[in-house]
Amino acid sequence: MIPVNPREAFIEGIPCAMDLGAVRRHPEVLSVYLPPRIIADMAGVIAALAPSEVWLNPGTSNPQVLEVLERHALILVQDCTLVRLGMHPEDFPDESC
Repeated sequence: MIPVNPREAFIEGIPCAMDLGAVRRHPEVLSVYLPPRIIADMAGVIAALAPSEVWLNPGTSNPQVLEVLERHALILVQDCTLVRLGMHPEDFPDESC
């Protein structure tokens, strides 16, 4: 797992990349939790990373993003990553999720 966050050096003790451009490995799955206006600007970077799957969590997608990612033949999953993994809000120790 490679968390990406421009404001945090670590999340849960795991070093963060400052942006997607800093990720140098081919990710198997890219799970997106960003507003559509931000992800629209990052769609090209996501496509260049060529993840096996892109998970667009609720509230993240818009037609522009879908068009760019589909044009690059990426597998898109529009669903909540945590729910798909069988996790629920009560599984988390605090209100951060």
